[in-house]
Amino acid sequence: MRGSSYAIRVECPGGYLSVEELGGGRRRLEAVPTDESAFFIGARACDTSYPLELIRLILTVKGLPAVCDEIAREEDPGYLEHLLGWTVRAHVDVEAAGNVRILDFGCGGGASTMILSRMFPHAEIVGVDIDSEARGIAEARRLHYGIDRAEFRLSDDPTLVPGDLGVYDLVVFSALYEHLLPGERRVVIPAVWSHVRPGGLLFLAETPHRYAPIETHTTGGLPFVNYLPPALALRAARRFSARIEPGVTWQQLLRRGMRGGTEREFMRYLTRAGYADAIIERPSKLGLRDEFDLWYEISHANELPRLKMCLRHAFRGLHRVSGVSFTPYLAFAVRKQPAS
Repeated sequence: MRGSSYAIRVECPGGYLSVEELGGGRRRLEAVPTDESAFFIGARACDTSYPLELIRLILTVKGLPAVCDEIAREEDPGYLEHLLGWTVRAHVDVEAAGNVRILDFGCGGGASTMILSRMFPHAEIVGVDIDSEARGIAEARRLHYGIDRAEFRLSDDPTLVPGDLGVYDLVVFSALYEHLLPGERRVVIPAVWSHVRPGGLLFLAETPHRYAPIETHTTGGLPFVNYLPPALALRAARRFSARIEPGVTWQQLLRRGMRGGTEREFMRYLTRAGYADAIIERPSKLGLRDEFDLWYEISHANELPRLKMCLRHAFRGLHRVSGVSFTPYLAFAVRKQPAS
């Protein structure tokens, strides 16, 4: 295959994963489905330095449609590392951070944890997730890189936070918020906030805006579906999205991230829980002026920079006129004010 001297096929439900040895510890992966129409594959191919046993584990847990995306999330510098790097560095002087404690809440397979460990080489990091199989991937990644400053803990319930977590200088919600059901958000957000040290920051990143005109996260680009009531949104997703199977339920779509969030919604959960010590901190480092600059730097890296430059001006203008802070994907930080 492609002239390689050594390639294997790893059989799995729905097809197989081709693993081609490139030399120097690198491998090229390609997801090959038996039936092209059976499921949506976001990333069909990727190159990786992961050992074969870790690749097999990710394939077993995540399945053929997601294996390359899961690997690229951690290894591709233009993916999650780009997003988290801009989000965090826009608010924190990383080089001067020192021995901070970081909570990676909803860490999944540990991609964000590995990236944070590289960004903060002296930090103590705790990753928390509800999925025991994802925790297995996270631990295998930790061992692969030989990182001894990170640990992974399980939460027993979507609305519970493990006990004895302690307090943290930085808390990261990466690609998590949209997957929490409304009832879970009301409980989890205040519970996690209680573990932020006074003066510390909580970051929310990679979450689609609840009222984005085009829903790209779950349906892959349906227009105006975010404005429809649940019954009509479900019908539209089933009918018009190639990513959504006919029998999916509204609850399943919510769990997949169908309804994103807003800054106001996030802050409302804290206010209703009695917290008056939270304030959104606008990005001010790396030459950024506001959240619209941050969105632009995060989003234009791969495509359509001119269009996104125009959108940045439009979003900033909307904010000046209405006070509404809108970007298609959220990336913001909340500071816990020290007690007066």
